[in-house]
Amino acid sequence: MRTYHLMIEGESACRSIAFAAESPDHALHIAEREAEGIDAELWDGEVLLARMTKAGPNLWKLHPCQRPDGRRTGPMPQDNRVG
Repeated sequence: MRTYHLMIEGESACRSIAFAAESPDHALHIAEREAEGIDAELWDGEVLLARMTKAGPNLWKLHPCQRPDGRRTGPMPQDNRVG
C-alpha cells in the first residue's frame, strides 16, 4: 500500500488527510462527505495527481494538474494550497 495525501480547502480552513491505499481512487471515498464547492488536491508524495472541485453529490469537476507555477511536482503544501 502507498500513502496518499488529500488536501482539502473548504470555506473556513485547509486540511490534509493522509491515507494508505492500493490506488489513489480511494480519495473519492474519503471526500464524498465533503460539502459542494470544496477544492481538493490529491498528492502521491511530491507528485500532484489531481485537482478537483466537488460539483454535487458523487460529482467532481477535474482541473488541470499543473500548478499555477507551472510545476507538477515539488513539496506538498503543508497548511495552504498553492494558488
